[in-house]
Amino acid sequence: AFYVPLSGVLGIKALTLFSVLVSCLSLPAFYGGVRRLLNRDIAFYGTVLFALYPKYVVMSVRGMSEAASVAFLAFALYGYARARDDGGHEIGWYAVAGITATTAYLMFAPAVFAAIVLSVAMYIEAVRERGAIIPEWSFWSYSLIPGIVGVLYLIYGPLTTLISATTGEGWEYYSYSLFVDPTSY
Repeated sequence: AFYVPLSGVLGIKALTLFSVLVSCLSLPAFYGGVRRLLNRDIAFYGTVLFALYPKYVVMSVRGMSEAASVAFLAFALYGYARARDDGGHEIGWYAVAGITATTAYLMFAPAVFAAIVLSVAMYIEAVRERGAIIPEWSFWSYSLIPGIVGVLYLIYGPLTTLISATTGEGWEYYSYSLFVDPTSY
């Protein structure tokens, strides 16, 4: 979404700007999430390792969508950790975690796995706390958005392949990618 309005002004550098900006903003979110889930020492060292991971730095500087995807997973981690701590506002924070996890895996398919693992962890925690098989609304506020979008995401690929195979045309004409082709770097 950041590339489209700024591509006319900055060109491909708009990707780099977005990626670096989101990556930098994810550091406090990562720290806050890990601090709430574990402790300050682990959060500090984990954030340093997260920030200095060479592949992440290179992906951020090159404007690759994978770096932004990892950053949105850090935002989802913070939303999840905040929801666990906040009494009364947890549904909103679970929704934030769900939306940012959905954004992450719309950018990069392996992030689907991370969103599913977080959802399973939330379900196990809800079953342990309440002892009921059906979780509360806080779980559904996180899982509903990624669940619906994830199923549609899994249907979209085979559907476009089927349409391309039967008609000889794909949906490329009707869609506009938010990110440029990675081979154009």
